[in-house]
Amino acid sequence: MTMRLDAAWPRLTQHLRAAPGPRAQAAGWLLMLDRPTLAQDATGVSDPGAVALREAALQGLVQLARRAGDAWVLQQALRRCTGQAVPAACAGLSARHWLQVDRSNALAWLALWGQEPAATDEVLHGLSQSRSADSGFGELPWLMARHWPDDLPTYLLPAAGARAIGIEMAWPMTSWAPLMATCSAAVAQADANRRAVCDATAALLASAGRDLLTRQMGLSLGTRLGWEPQRRQTLAAALEAAREGAAADGPAATAEPYGCTAVAQWRSRLRGVAEQGEVEKGLARRRARH
Repeated sequence: MTMRLDAAWPRLTQHLRAAPGPRAQAAGWLLMLDRPTLAQDATGVSDPGAVALREAALQGLVQLARRAGDAWVLQQALRRCTGQAVPAACAGLSARHWLQVDRSNALAWLALWGQEPAATDEVLHGLSQSRSADSGFGELPWLMARHWPDDLPTYLLPAAGARAIGIEMAWPMTSWAPLMATCSAAVAQADANRRAVCDATAALLASAGRDLLTRQMGLSLGTRLGWEPQRRQTLAAALEAAREGAAADGPAATAEPYGCTAVAQWRSRLRGVAEQGEVEKGLARRRARH
């Protein structure tokens, strides 16, 4: 009998939550939080039991983040604790917890800015010291694939991988609005020190962002700051090459899309994105094709 992914999802999340290491456990909570049809029934009406399960998953994720102190786990919990109506389960979780273990990550400082708009001077100083722009993109699908349960059929892995990628993309990476407002051309022109921080931050995002969106935001910020056309064109060309490579990086069509070859291709792809990042993996794929 063929098993459907929706039927396998509870077993997958249970297995991950029991796996060793906070990242695998967090992946279990994340997949449980975004379990298909979790919050609504077929008519679109909220199911109170499912909503309670979702709240329990978020609470488990937040508690794990506070307890483990792992940068990626804290980042993922914070991504699900943003917005105008912050869930009660998120009480006490702050971007400052993330910064305690990841101070060189520009995205952690931007997360703080989103939570504390008045912390502009502190955030700008932190951005001036940042050396990375790591969104953690690609980690969730690879954690799922790496800890795939032995008692679930592997033919489900490609569909599960695609769903995990969709889950990653559905949540905001960070709050860009304060950065864009503060680093407008007019504001930056009036303050040389602020201009220097804005320019350095744009360069970091555009050249070292782990994912395509972060690099695009860096390029957009540089455009606002008046970067010369040649610099913008060079970065835009690299970004387009990475997009092309990423789009071509899916498993090749095979006569057996759920067979061993397809599953191995999916594992390889997910591992590559987790280890290299979406952009660098895309660029490597494009170089291999040309």
